[in-house]
Amino acid sequence: MKPKKAARELIDAELELAGVPSSNMAAGNRCLFTNELLDDKTKIEHAIVHSLGGRVTSNRDISTSFNEMSSREVDPSAKLIY
Repeated sequence: MKPKKAARELIDAELELAGVPSSNMAAGNRCLFTNELLDDKTKIEHAIVHSLGGRVTSNRDISTSFNEMSSREVDPSAKLIY
């Protein structure tokens, strides 16, 4: 098993024990920024820009449309600062 997949499964197991839905179950959540309903088609995105060292990913917090917009408009500026 790949390390990333093993880590994700471990996190999902811990979340399940805590009563939190699995990261694979975006359905029912809403985007923190647009209030758009998330579903199983929501793309997994980096919580912190990957180019800045972000490794945590999720499909339970931010909609695909907001993620794509921010990757075009926000991420390039953040990269310049750091």
